[in-house]
This record gives sequence, C-alpha cells and structure tokens, in this order.
Amino acid sequence: METLISLLADKGMVMALQKGIPTLKHMVTNLYSRPDNVWCSKRLLGHILQCEVDSYLQPPCTNHLPIVTIIDIPQEHTSVQPSPNFREVDWEAFWERLKVHLEDVPLPARISTSEALQQAALNLTTVIQEMIQEKVKLNKPCPHSKRWRNGKLHQLRKRLNQLSRVCMKQRSVSNHPCHEKRKTVASDYREAIIKAKHQHWVDFLEEVADHDLWTANGYLKELTGDRGKTHIPTLKIRSEGGFTREVNTNEEKAEIFSNVFFPSKPAQTSVPEEYQYPVPMPNPPLISKAQLHQQIDRLSLYKASSPDSIPNIVLQKSADVLEDYLLNIIQTVRFLLSFLFPFVLLSSPVITL
Repeated sequence: METLISLLADKGMVMALQKGIPTLKHMVTNLYSRPDNVWCSKRLLGHILQCEVDSYLQPPCTNHLPIVTIIDIPQEHTSVQPSPNFREVDWEAFWERLKVHLEDVPLPARISTSEALQQAALNLTTVIQEMIQEKVKLNKPCPHSKRWRNGKLHQLRKRLNQLSRVCMKQRSVSNHPCHEKRKTVASDYREAIIKAKHQHWVDFLEEVADHDLWTANGYLKELTGDRGKTHIPTLKIRSEGGFTREVNTNEEKAEIFSNVFFPSKPAQTSVPEEYQYPVPMPNPPLISKAQLHQQIDRLSLYKASSPDSIPNIVLQKSADVLEDYLLNIIQTVRFLLSFLFPFVLLSSPVITL
C-alpha cells in the first residue's frame, strides 16, 4: 500500500471519483463498500465532465457498481445507418397491402421484347421496394448490440434499470420491497438471455444453407491453421515405375491437386472432319410453379440483399402472392437463353433468384 501511495504521489495522480460514494454491494451481506477508485493526472482532471457511480447500468450477476466517466476529448464517430428489421414484420398486413399495390402493375402476359422484359422486372421490383419502405420498420443498431437480443430482453432490461435506481435510493432500507423485486427481475433477465442465445443458435442451424455448412462447422469446432490445407491427410502417389511415395507438405499437395483437377491443354484441339455429333436434346419443359417454390424455399432467409434491397425473406414469405409475376419473368428469361445460346443443352431448368 505504501508503494502504491508513493507512486501516486510521484506521478501527481488525483482521485476523480468523489469520496463517500459506494462502489460495491456485497451479494451476501448486502453491505456497501468502496474498494474502487478512479485516478487521473491533474492535467486530465480538467477534461473530466462526469465521474460518478450509476447503478442504472449495473448488469446482472455482478456486485460492483459501474462507474461512469465522461471525458471531453473530441473524436470521430462512425455513423450506423438504420436498416429494415425483417425479423419483426406483420406478414399478413404486408401481403394485403402488396395485393393492393399489384393492382397497379400490368397482369402477367407474354413478353416478346427485351424492353418489355426490363419493364416487367422494374415494375415488380418497384412495388416490392415500396412495400418494404411502407411496412418494414427500421431499427437503429447500436455498435455493441447482439444478434440474439429481442424485444422481450429490451423490456426486461428497462424494468431492471428502473428497479436498480429505486434500490440505490433505498439502499439504507434493507427490508424495502424494491430489493426483492429487483432480485426477481434480475433472475428473469438472466434466464431470458440464456433462452434467447439458445433460440438464436437453433434458428441459425435450421436456416443454414448448403454453402453455409462450413461456417456452422467453424462455430462448432475451433480449428487451427487455415481450416483446409493442414487437415488434408498424407497422399500416396504412384510413379510411372510403380513406386509409391508419400506427400506431406501443403505445397506438394497443392501441386498434385492442381495437376489432377486442371490438366494441361491437349495438343489436338480442332474438331475432326466429318465428325458425327449426337442428336440434340429437346428443349426442357416450361418452369412450373412447384419448381419456383422449391428454389425459393432453398434460399437463405436473412442473407445480405442484392443491390435492389430485396432480401430473400420477402420472396419466401410473399411467394404465393408474387408467383405469377415471377414465373412469367423467369420463363421469358429461360426462353431467351435457349434462343441466344442454342448449343447449351439443359436437362433440367435451374432457377437463380
């Protein structure tokens, strides 16, 4: 202690937190004490606007009271742009308004020109964008917000903060009912956090697509290295003489895979004379509504949207309302592709939204 006091005196440190303010409440005895202090230099003391204990910000499962220190130091802040909250949308009201807006769009009809195709796609895109602006609320994310937080946690946290302030004012009255209420709300808040985290993880696993399995596996297992090269087993290569050798380094493995999957270009590349080509396959059948819904159901719901700001969740939730318009546009695109590139033989239609 004497060493600490000597260091504070040598460095000219002063205490920024006013004396007599409790900074800890013991979980067993419920007694207040002051083990925490805030020290700063005399030069910095003039820039401190506020330094005080705020029980309003005390998180659950803690006994130390938070100390809020505000220092007047200008700095640049990154502005967070509000984004649509597609997780809390009243889809029934969305569909009703979408049906009304679609009445102003021409009904699906045969599209014969490129200009008509572009106009049909633009009309549908504009209607969906207007519906998103009208029916989807904007959220203002905090830089420290968590993905698993929801409205219930926000209400519990707000209630806990209110009780914390009341308990701080009534800290001298040990039998005041606010202390018991705060314990109950704090317990509910802790359980709600655990359930929200678990439910968020379950929802993520249920919505994960094929190309996201590697990401989910990375969350489950803390792999070391580059998650690929270091986990390729030892390869056994047989040479032309019949001898077998083992390959262990990543560089040699990469070279072997490159030679196997990307062989060198053959010397003869021209088509022989009078070559008999196989009989061309017939054009694939028209894309059906069942195929359209099958592809839409495979989309990842909350992936980042394309430049038109229409996420996959809107297409999936509104597929029944938009199916005639989408099917008309997609069938036209398929017809144009088969007309412009007749050498591409498609055994089955593939839809990409």
